[in-house]
Amino acid sequence: MKTPEQLLNKNNVVSIHVMGKKIGTGCIISNDGIIITAAHILDEGVTEYSVKIKDTFYTAELASSGKSQKIDFATLKLVDKINLDLPLLQVNLSIKENSYALTLGFPIEDTKEYYPEGQAIGGKVGAVNQFSDHGYEGKCASFTTDEQTTKGFSGAPVFINNFLIGSIISEIPLQDNKGYHIMVLLLEELFRLQPELKKYFLNIQKSFEDSEAHYQRLRKGQFAYIEFDENLFAGTQPLDILLKDPDEKTETLLDTIKSHDGHFIFIGEGGTGKTTSLLQIWEEWLKEKKELPLYVPLNEYNINKQENFIETYIKRWHQTVDLSSPAEEPVILLLDGFNEISGNPDKIIQEIKALSESQPKMRIVLTSRHSLITRYGLDGFRPYDIQPLSAKRIEKFWENTKRANAHLLGISLPDNWQTLLSTPMMLTLFTNTCAVQKSMEKSDLFPFKPTNTKGGPQTKGELIYNYLLCQLAKLVHQPV
Repeated sequence: MKTPEQLLNKNNVVSIHVMGKKIGTGCIISNDGIIITAAHILDEGVTEYSVKIKDTFYTAELASSGKSQKIDFATLKLVDKINLDLPLLQVNLSIKENSYALTLGFPIEDTKEYYPEGQAIGGKVGAVNQFSDHGYEGKCASFTTDEQTTKGFSGAPVFINNFLIGSIISEIPLQDNKGYHIMVLLLEELFRLQPELKKYFLNIQKSFEDSEAHYQRLRKGQFAYIEFDENLFAGTQPLDILLKDPDEKTETLLDTIKSHDGHFIFIGEGGTGKTTSLLQIWEEWLKEKKELPLYVPLNEYNINKQENFIETYIKRWHQTVDLSSPAEEPVILLLDGFNEISGNPDKIIQEIKALSESQPKMRIVLTSRHSLITRYGLDGFRPYDIQPLSAKRIEKFWENTKRANAHLLGISLPDNWQTLLSTPMMLTLFTNTCAVQKSMEKSDLFPFKPTNTKGGPQTKGELIYNYLLCQLAKLVHQPV
């Protein structure tokens, strides 16, 4: 048996009740509370239901039913306004045989709540066929399993690789009781019932695909040499940042964004990891899919100082995103390098303010080398200072790096390492030069600044000089 933890969208799955009785399962498909389920589980004439979400019951009203069109889909709409904070669903309309399907449902017989998070059942998908049963018909797939779904699974969503393909409508026992065919009504039938949902789903999917493509484009281009070192950034904790509040509270960057709403400004000197941190947020959010990450390098404004630069840049790389109207789903806008704008930045400031006011589902993360709150009136943004690396973190990183690279043994940190290597960029540059510099200590061809046996580089200029010399040395000794 598979477990609910394997589903990215497990929290989208809910049990449906009427008059205190559990009748089936549904799936929340949007953060404004649209739920899809099977039409046949709903009682004739009943328009109000209870939906259980994280141990709390909420009221939902019948929004649509395919009964009259012989489509076994129905949609409910939550009456209560709640913060669902669910990952955005992606769909799969091209079902392939032998793919592994996974469903999550709430058995009606589960009176003792043996499955408080739902029961997960999986199996291999068979052929896609037209299906007709109990007055309903439509395009279906089936998957075979040796586990019986029991009552309560009707309406349960079915996923392939975390992509939604449809909802369970029935099960058929195999001969000799050797398992079951679980019949899945495909999303094509839902889109036939409510065509507007198809555009909604596919726009979300295309937006994430465009964001992923733009991320890969930059990682192979201008950010090809940026590395996310797990020793340096401690896995999911890229940098320590300091919140400027009376308590001087320190939080990790990712924890800050995940635990606070609103807009942010991350302030730090060159090399403290501002761009690297935004790239990590971008990568993390592409996996979690709770907010659509949109990245904009503000230094490109220097090339084309047009009106609505941010909106135009995003439209260039994201065909389905239009910021001229409020976004339908949550967005996190990553604006990198405000300090790199040359000339008057007033137009960019005006656009940032306009977006923060006109996009209720958008959060904005802005990086800069200096505070912008007082000077530009960004009162709705929370400022954080990116802190220098502590001596403890520098020593830990260096020791971990030496253990993983035998050629670094015998090399010591520079005399003034606590100040010289206090930013991720300087620490990374030093680490990357050490081995090459050591191997060429006796060569007159590359005049490195003070070697590690003589105190090491003393200034950032010397460190950068050594790094560039190392790159040249690598090119010279690269096999032709």
